[in-house]
Amino acid sequence: MSITRGIDMKLNVQPIFGMVYHEYVFEGPCRFGSGDQLTEDYDRMAAEVAFKTFSDTLADAFDASYLNILPMKRFELNEEFNFTDGLIDPLTDNAAEVDVYVVSSTGRVNFGLLALAQKTGKPIITLQFCCNNTTSTAMLISRGYEAYSFTTWETAADFLRVLRVRKVLKKTNVLCATRGNSNFAAASAADGFISLEEVTKNLGPHFSFVDVHELIDQTHYIQKQEKYDEATTNYTLPGRVVMNINDEDMVEINARADELIAGAEEVGLDRQYIVNSLRANKAIRKIMEHCGCNAFAAPCPEMCATRRLNKEQFTLCLNHSLNNEFGIPSACEYDVPGLMAMIILSNLSFSAPYLGNCVSVTLKADGKTPLFNMVPYNGLDKQIEKFDDETLKNMMLTFHSVANRKLHGFDAEPDSYTLRPFTGSGWGATMRHNFEEDAGQVITMASVSPDAKSIFVAKGTIVGCVGYHLNGCTHGVLFTVRDREDFFHKQLAFGNHAPLVYGDYVEDVKRVAKLLGLNVVEA
Repeated sequence: MSITRGIDMKLNVQPIFGMVYHEYVFEGPCRFGSGDQLTEDYDRMAAEVAFKTFSDTLADAFDASYLNILPMKRFELNEEFNFTDGLIDPLTDNAAEVDVYVVSSTGRVNFGLLALAQKTGKPIITLQFCCNNTTSTAMLISRGYEAYSFTTWETAADFLRVLRVRKVLKKTNVLCATRGNSNFAAASAADGFISLEEVTKNLGPHFSFVDVHELIDQTHYIQKQEKYDEATTNYTLPGRVVMNINDEDMVEINARADELIAGAEEVGLDRQYIVNSLRANKAIRKIMEHCGCNAFAAPCPEMCATRRLNKEQFTLCLNHSLNNEFGIPSACEYDVPGLMAMIILSNLSFSAPYLGNCVSVTLKADGKTPLFNMVPYNGLDKQIEKFDDETLKNMMLTFHSVANRKLHGFDAEPDSYTLRPFTGSGWGATMRHNFEEDAGQVITMASVSPDAKSIFVAKGTIVGCVGYHLNGCTHGVLFTVRDREDFFHKQLAFGNHAPLVYGDYVEDVKRVAKLLGLNVVEA
């Protein structure tokens, strides 16, 4: 499977070191020192010391796990400060692959950075001598170029981690399964994006589309598929050789089913229904690969209303779980705004996100009974009996049926899980994790507004779990926030889902928002 995952993308960093030397021995406003310190040899010696410090510190401070440090480029400049094409061209001959320039120097190379920005249009980080940092950034920013500087190497490296997320968004291509409308799904997510073109313009991702009927047809197993032979192809794509499940796929699917069953604490449905859901996951990934996509969204209720899911005996719940834990952001209910937040959060935390209905656990006057028990069979009323009044005061619930095994990190040991059916009759595999095991874990939630101009972000703490042993879209995480009323009223402009990841990434989300030009609403 060859899908270019966002979590594997690295930011290409081009370090540049500039040296200013003096050809003549003289003193004045641009020249300090005395004796040998006024010679060209001394300038070159001092530059070599500074270059080694820059190179060594860069190698130590910048994390190669998410940064690709390109070979160092150097240039020399005498006291004429003449930034010719002959000087700039060698610095920019690989500009197409560079994401950001990191520049250090000995001396006044500020207008050289302007020439660099003018020619490439790429962000420039200056880590120069003394006051040149602020001089260079003011010069560039005032002219509309992107420039940054930092007081420590640690803060520079941390910024690059955030800047990488913007690259990931620009390199994201979402496979959208559609029925009737590509911008939003009326039943699934009326709070979806108003215009996907505006999303591309504001955030960077692109979108590819597949009709839900064509998608479902390609989940079918076809032993042999011949071109133009309608008997061995799909009803909606007669005679086309497409991405249907084949013999090789079935070997993989059966092995994955065995692995999932062996690792589960409980298995509450027949193996064949797990296989059905894995067929859907495999077909979706094959279509994604074919279309060059690395994220996915589908309109669950619209697909359900066709009755085809009932006929095929699978839901897309397990597909979303497996995609997310593999590093392919995957959203229920065609929630593309939530998907954008999932991409941001997972690439900041390098962990799998969880998307669900995010609701306030408002209680009746007795202080124990949910006022709006949207899913009365998820056991919420029994769970809240465990908590004191202070906890209940600011409690929230996010519930769906798409937990995964990589909530603590893509490189972490898999989380515990059970496999349960979605439907009462026993089909539709779902993965569930007991969030009570993670009580005390800080989480970060985010969502993008339907007009793609703002982002909502908040922090919470896990306190419990609902629906772990149940069926349906009942499984969720209970958590507390700083102020539930504030959270709720700010959420109103963003919609139902508020995807979450483990860890505190609020400030990081705010910095990503600044890079994207998004307004931040923090609860």
